Amino acid sequence: MSPLISIVMPAFNAAKYIEASMSSVMSQSCKDWELVVVNDGSTDSTQEIVERYVKLDSRIKLVNQTNRKQAAARNTGIQNATGNWVAFLDADDTWPPNKLTEQLEVSHLGDVLYTSGVTYFEETSLQEHYQIHAGPVSGHEMFIMLYDWNPIPNLSVMVKREWIERVGFQNEHALVVGCEDWEYWIRLAKNGASFYGLDRELFIYRVHAGGTSRNRLRMKIAKVYAKACNLNAAIDDPRATSMFVIEVDQLLRTLLWENRTEDATRIIEQSRKAESLRYPLEYFLLTSWFALPGKLILACTKPLSFIKRIVVKFIN
Repeated sequence: MSPLISIVMPAFNAAKYIEASMSSVMSQSCKDWELVVVNDGSTDSTQEIVERYVKLDSRIKLVNQTNRKQAAARNTGIQNATGNWVAFLDADDTWPPNKLTEQLEVSHLGDVLYTSGVTYFEETSLQEHYQIHAGPVSGHEMFIMLYDWNPIPNLSVMVKREWIERVGFQNEHALVVGCEDWEYWIRLAKNGASFYGLDRELFIYRVHAGGTSRNRLRMKIAKVYAKACNLNAAIDDPRATSMFVIEVDQLLRTLLWENRTEDATRIIEQSRKAESLRYPLEYFLLTSWFALPGKLILACTKPLSFIKRIVVKFIN
């Protein structure tokens, strides 16, 4: 019989933390689960540690693969998962024992469930409450919200398998690394999934020197790319498009200030290729009067296209 919940845990050189993470799963008051650990090409003792736990508990599975980053590791975990619900937990984070039980109690209220929790800063031992948007949220409401901020902590999520089958796997593109979960929530919301946020502290998110989200500029690039992948659905809502263009403009200003014109150009090019957009990203940059860095980049790197669009805009 398939378990009720499949927990997907990507792990790369996680020997320092993974025992605590797996133990927090094994301590859950809900016992109807399987844990799929994906060893993403670790070079430390991660594999040996997990193998030891596999012998202790038949609900734990180990899948080894070459290093392909978190999105690919999660996708491998999803492919090996058999539960009706899929939950995510990184190998350096933990859950309290009541996490799964409390979410199952509200599982009739949404297709994607998420909770609040605690952020633990390892270097200073400080803790702070992780702010979320609590209560029921429709797909459309969540879509607009996600173009402003991400209220959904990845390690808190449980999503119905049927919705994973509907929208596919997480985006493995290099530009979205660190925000692949954000892009996934946007895609789920765009396709009409319902959400429910439980304002209970049901995870401990560890921030440490080796974490994925430390490089702020790289994360800004990833956020813009995550939103650009789904811009075709945002075009019909002026709130989403205006928030997106402002964010792109701010990012391009930063890249130009740091003399990273090639990166800025790549953002524009990759955003255009991300999905068949009704309008390319250049449209928003050229029609938004404040997007001066975008106009400058287009003029310098694609002068013929820039002139053509200016002429068309003037004629119209």
